[in-house]
Amino acid sequence: MGRPRIPTAIQESKGAFKKDPQRRRLGEPVAPSSRPKMPTKLGRYGTACWRETVSFLEELKVLSKVDKKDLELFSRAYNRYRIAENDIEKHGVVQRGTLPSGAEFARKNPALNVIKDAEAVMMRLASEFGLSPSSRTRLSVQVEEKQDPLVALFEARKHRN
Repeated sequence: MGRPRIPTAIQESKGAFKKDPQRRRLGEPVAPSSRPKMPTKLGRYGTACWRETVSFLEELKVLSKVDKKDLELFSRAYNRYRIAENDIEKHGVVQRGTLPSGAEFARKNPALNVIKDAEAVMMRLASEFGLSPSSRTRLSVQVEEKQDPLVALFEARKHRN
């Protein structure tokens, strides 16, 4: 599989088309920027994660309603992670027991596998959303330039004359 395509907006923000503007891809879709509706049944920890993550993504100006499914996966993984962490706190990393034959055994708490899987999902999606320091450096967002009110006043006067 080849490298994933870099969106045209990101390439443009890096100045990729200054030398050769014909390379610009036309007709690339742009995701609508709006807050997705929170799904039901995310769990206690997942609901808190959803709200916090949506807030972060809005601050970064990268939130879109088309991200709902990935946000849901991220929040559900976080919910599973926290439940598994609570299980380990309660029962420990190693579970001990006795077989019907009377022999004692020790085994790794199965919640450790749940944590490992949830962490993998969360790390991958956190990188996609720009929730880590290194992934934020790869984000490209449109910054609204605020014009100095004094400059705006002078320009308005200039256009009237």
